[in-house]
Amino acid sequence: MIISVNNTKSGFYFLLFGLLVNSAFGIRALFAETILPAKPNILVIVADDLGYNDVGFNGLTQYKTPHLDKLASDGTICRSGYASHAFCGPTRAGLMTGRYQGRFGFEGNPKRGSTTEGLPPEEETIADILSTAGYHTTALGKWHLGEGKMHHPLERGFQSFFGFLEGSRSYYKTNDLKWLEQNAEGERTERKASPKSRSDYITDYLTDEAIEFIEANHEEPFFMYLAYNAPHGPLQATGKWMAKVSKIENKRRQTYAAMVVAMDDGIGKVRQALKDQGIERETLIFFFSDNGGIPPANEADNTPLSGMKGTLMEGGIRVPYVVTWPGVIPAGQEYPHPVMSFDAFATSVAVADAKPTRKDIQLDSVDLIPYLTGKIDQPPHEMLYWRTGLGFQLAIRQGKFKYFHVHGVSDRLFNLNRDVSESKSLSTRQEDRFNQLKQKAETWSKELPPQHFTGHGLKLEEQWRSVGLEEAPDTELNP
Repeated sequence: MIISVNNTKSGFYFLLFGLLVNSAFGIRALFAETILPAKPNILVIVADDLGYNDVGFNGLTQYKTPHLDKLASDGTICRSGYASHAFCGPTRAGLMTGRYQGRFGFEGNPKRGSTTEGLPPEEETIADILSTAGYHTTALGKWHLGEGKMHHPLERGFQSFFGFLEGSRSYYKTNDLKWLEQNAEGERTERKASPKSRSDYITDYLTDEAIEFIEANHEEPFFMYLAYNAPHGPLQATGKWMAKVSKIENKRRQTYAAMVVAMDDGIGKVRQALKDQGIERETLIFFFSDNGGIPPANEADNTPLSGMKGTLMEGGIRVPYVVTWPGVIPAGQEYPHPVMSFDAFATSVAVADAKPTRKDIQLDSVDLIPYLTGKIDQPPHEMLYWRTGLGFQLAIRQGKFKYFHVHGVSDRLFNLNRDVSESKSLSTRQEDRFNQLKQKAETWSKELPPQHFTGHGLKLEEQWRSVGLEEAPDTELNP
């Protein structure tokens, strides 16, 4: 059942602002004088296995993503935007909690059908916090944080849910819609109304649902988690979307592109719904992918990055990343410093003037607003860390340098400002820096608990072969 939360947006607060001493402080002063909604709407849109170069704002020319490009030009592109893991489920766990998912042992995708594997019940979610702060919270699309009752979105702070619990499924409607509409007891979810038209294609279906939610709840502050499963496999698209990319000869690539175009179109329609309700300027939007694309499996394009989903090379974790909030976040800006997918947690909590209730946990998320607006000119994170299941891969980024470890393979150090493709290791040329980052990464990894469930994902051999090696080499990769 859709639950209404009585909370209006009539209250406003003013950020403290300084005097315009000179032109160097002009942008900061202008931001300081901006009037912000007391409780802006928050929309977090997550793509699934989207390639880094599969959006126009990252250089795509083979087909067009006009609505994502417009979202980017209306806001800030985070050029060093990262997912917190190389797999779907763990990244989503980090997003929901504002923490490295390894802190609570979530380092693999939950097995399909398992009722025990998933986001631990004791972890407080962004929806828990925002619902307590007066937000109407809804989750739409792919969940992938567990299929047991205790893991269900309606048990994790979301007041309504429309989607599926597992990691993937067919894009076409089935005869039984319980996979799309169910509550924590497995019963059909009651709804106040149905969209004016329903598509048989799930990407369009989710877009319709998002629009209906906005139309029904635009007078209240809301948090929408819109998790498209596009363009995750299976590769499936309708004739309508295939026609948009008919010039692509490779049929698999054409289908993948059609799936991206369908998502792009949906995002445009969702933004139009915000405009139609007069709340575009009262809505903070995040967009990013849960990990990198998989070129061999779904024909994604991670150019110019090496690696893919499942690896901690840039192609597995660096993702298209945009933050938009008209009148607050600068439009047309490119932000260079590293940010993480789970930063949407702290940013959302801060703009909602909310606070986590648990005081005994360490949050890793950072509120990005003061950084993206220029109020703080330092990087949001001193260091960022990654670890895959069982410690098979380990990585750390500090500034422009990244240390990368794969079990059984010589460790490497890269200068990402000069070598974003990670083609030349500097581990022997900058031995002191290499050893320093190696020690920091290993120390961080030792502080994490054991992986709580093995889950499923790419086989370890496939992970490493995906970056071009058939076996562990005796020398560095592309020295």
